[in-house]
Amino acid sequence: MINSLGLDENDYTEMRAKLSGNDFFRRTYVYKTPAELKIVGKNITRKVWDARRKKKHIYRSESPMNCGWCSYRELCMEEAKGRDVSDIIATDFEPKRSRRKEEGKDDTTNGQTGT
Repeated sequence: MINSLGLDENDYTEMRAKLSGNDFFRRTYVYKTPAELKIVGKNITRKVWDARRKKKHIYRSESPMNCGWCSYRELCMEEAKGRDVSDIIATDFEPKRSRRKEEGKDDTTNGQTGT
């Protein structure tokens, strides 16, 4: 490669030693179920159409490395596999409350601070 660019191979000896053993490309095969492939296809279609819309759709991360901090990680990953997530929702989540109910839930002082 270096010679084909008209460069001297000897100028790169030190760098070649540093870089030997590094994999710059590695193909990794990942098994996906038909349900997962269908979901991936739908997401790609959505992304293409969404690029033209003014109101954008929120997409889940395609990488589990970005999910460690997320409260919805298990739910999201199971849903992405096409599995029924109703049990996860029932046991790990609670219905969204209106902001007024949420703010007033712990309001035992009626807006007063101290006594």
